[in-house]
Amino acid sequence: MVRRGPAPGSRDWLRRRGGEQRRDRGARHRRGREQPDPKPFVWIPTSTQKSPQRQENFPQHDMFVEGLITAQFELKFTVLSDYLFVGSGGWEVTKDGRAYRTFCRRGDDICIPATSIKGAVRAVYEAITNSCVSQTSWFGLPPSYSARRCRERLCPACRLFGTTGYAARIRFSDALPLRKTEPKIVQIFDLFPPRNEQGRKFYAHGKASVVDGPPQRNHHFVEAVVGNTEFRARVTVFNAEYAELAALFVSMGLLGVNGRRIKVKIGGAKPRCFGTVRFELLDGKDWEGRTIQKEALFAELRNAFSLVDMEAFGRLADAAYRLPNCPRRLY
Repeated sequence: MVRRGPAPGSRDWLRRRGGEQRRDRGARHRRGREQPDPKPFVWIPTSTQKSPQRQENFPQHDMFVEGLITAQFELKFTVLSDYLFVGSGGWEVTKDGRAYRTFCRRGDDICIPATSIKGAVRAVYEAITNSCVSQTSWFGLPPSYSARRCRERLCPACRLFGTTGYAARIRFSDALPLRKTEPKIVQIFDLFPPRNEQGRKFYAHGKASVVDGPPQRNHHFVEAVVGNTEFRARVTVFNAEYAELAALFVSMGLLGVNGRRIKVKIGGAKPRCFGTVRFELLDGKDWEGRTIQKEALFAELRNAFSLVDMEAFGRLADAAYRLPNCPRRLY
């Protein structure tokens, strides 16, 4: 009989046996306790089988190009989740001594900075157009997804949202509430950065996880607006191709595919199911001030989905948490 594997008593044999014993103990320990809740996020994997659609030639900014779209669109978005929090980076203290992280403000009014909206939309746009991964280290990425690899050949997201050496062809305004809004101070469990990376990570939509009562250890307070709060903003595009505008509208949920739409998450505390919004297109004007007919534009954009990765779109459109509440603690 041919014996396979390390010899009994050898170093490799002892190492393997120790690993098996540890796994057995871990399995028995897990069986004796409550299983953790499903994780409230989805992964959009980066694949070595696909590469971003890079181009060497892309529109410049010194003139309006015939056949491309230069327009300004008026937007309204509604908070669908229980809360939305966009931090100012500052702290304040309530009369009863509770320190809380304040909501961003412009003057006396709360606002959502344009950078927060642009960053949230860009993350979705990068995923559904299979673009390079800009906000991470390049370690562990397939080489074709590194943003620093090809400065002369830009991926779809870098062509529209900009990169080093090439200005963006899209601009968002700050978002202001449609009516006077008083934020609410709520308590959530502390947040920690993810420890492993399996691709592009997006948090699912569900019922927010907050903690009532006095301050607790490993928790903190945030100032958040409540659900159904409405904001108004603008987005301007310069020399955009129809395929780029179609992918932008899909990533913002303005345009659906087969009856499904993406919901964008803005701001902080996304792991606690904060920040889900729904965008609506109110009005649009081209660079000459002429009103854009929304239905006619949408009809053209529905035939321009060449940049949209339908597999990634499907994962994001279906990103709903299955349990009644988001996990309250670590997961």
